[in-house]
Amino acid sequence: MNGTTSIDDLLKSGGNNPNDASVVDSILEEINTQRTQVVQQQPQQPQQPQQPDQQTLQQQQHIQQMNMQLAQQQQALENLSRSNAEKDSLLQEMNSDKKNSNNDLFTEMKPSIIVFSVVVLLTLPALNKFLCQNLGIEENAIFSILKTFIITIIFFLLNKFI
Repeated sequence: MNGTTSIDDLLKSGGNNPNDASVVDSILEEINTQRTQVVQQQPQQPQQPQQPDQQTLQQQQHIQQMNMQLAQQQQALENLSRSNAEKDSLLQEMNSDKKNSNNDLFTEMKPSIIVFSVVVLLTLPALNKFLCQNLGIEENAIFSILKTFIITIIFFLLNKFI
């Protein structure tokens, strides 16, 4: 901008000063050198864009390959997470089935276990003798009925609260 401003100043002053002509000449030389540099660079410019085009194409291909690899890895990760989720759900089902089967078996067998243990305890000969001596009764049908009644009550209470 200083070059154009000085030319304008020179034209306005009328160009009477001898230094003005040398300034104009130096400005014209600068313009000519800039034009020759531009002309020299122009033939090289078409060659340079070809190289960046090849480089950009290679970079784009490389980027596309990386994107494809990332997509494949992401899909593999999704498949793996899906299969892990399926395995987890199967394991949970198996564990719940085991717990249910154990609980179901215990629930089914609980009354039988209670009856067996109560009858065994109350029919031990030593316990029978001890009860008959302390209660003052003889071992007979009434005692058997009494034992059965006691066994029934104990069975009912244990079955209800256990």
